[in-house]
Amino acid sequence: MTPELLICARRNVRVSKDLCWNSREQLGATLTAVAKARCTNFAALQGELLGLHPEICERTDFLNVACDTFCLPTPVRDQIFDHPVFRIWFSKLLRELNLDFLGQAKKGGVEIALASFSHVLERVQSDLSSAPRLRFMSRNIDPLVAESLPPSYVMPNGAAALSAADRMGHPLSFFQEVASLALDRIMGTWPEVHDLIRRLVAIVLYLPDGDFRSCSASRYAGVVLISARDNSIVDLEESIVHEAGHQLLYTIAELDAITVPFAAGDFRLPWSTQVRNLYGYFHAYFIYVLLARYLERVMERDGPSGERAAARVKHILGGLIKAREELDSVKDVTVAGRSLLEALGVEVSGLLGRHPRFVA
Repeated sequence: MTPELLICARRNVRVSKDLCWNSREQLGATLTAVAKARCTNFAALQGELLGLHPEICERTDFLNVACDTFCLPTPVRDQIFDHPVFRIWFSKLLRELNLDFLGQAKKGGVEIALASFSHVLERVQSDLSSAPRLRFMSRNIDPLVAESLPPSYVMPNGAAALSAADRMGHPLSFFQEVASLALDRIMGTWPEVHDLIRRLVAIVLYLPDGDFRSCSASRYAGVVLISARDNSIVDLEESIVHEAGHQLLYTIAELDAITVPFAAGDFRLPWSTQVRNLYGYFHAYFIYVLLARYLERVMERDGPSGERAAARVKHILGGLIKAREELDSVKDVTVAGRSLLEALGVEVSGLLGRHPRFVA
């Protein structure tokens, strides 16, 4: 395809402006709404605690520190509330409060969480003042992040175990250079997605001994785990885009749930043999639409990168057709989730229209 035809094709790409990866304005509006919601939730939490546990509030300095935090300039406060360590702490506190309400909390759990807030805040503020938004890390991570890592990953303990784990990959400095190159290529391939990564990913955690390719979860939102299993720069680009997509969906879900609570159903992912519930299936569909949209741009590169991307898009598209059909017929999707499915459907239709040979 000639450069002139490429320009023409991009002008005619059918996309949904309701999706943040197509519009910086939409991403900005979503993040602004999420920041306001977090602020409201933090204020409501203080009132709830004062009503439910006045004695704990009196014994700890939580309310004083929380009030000071709430009164910080809006940009500073929003950065704190968006930091992974703060978000993990906040989620842990909410869990303790829910268990306490049900009479299932361990003794002192709420008080321990509240008493730790000032120390958590100090660590967050120190990190924000000394490091850029996107940090590359490996073992030296905040204890709250370490506690939240997948159960399948056990952080090496002791000099011998650490040394053995590190020998499974390259040094962090090398990985950072390679990942920075991948990010530069993402910027050149799709600037809006690079902006999405920059605004939603705070920490890239390099764990070369991990038995996963890449990993993320809502319980440690803002943190992306990468192992040493990518075989090329394009693979690493895909891993970063993949996990940033999860961060985007976690963020969207902060405003409105996309599936009803405890939605039933076992779905087999069309791209693998893995089984997911409805929430997990929705996530996978969302991510594979994003990956197909990214990789179709990589297809324009010459050589092995473009060829590999074409093969991946072909594989992904077949699964998207099946997933779209299944998700369009399920009932346990919220109004917000249905609206998102419609926007994703526009993307899938555009992909099928541009690449009919992949599904012939």
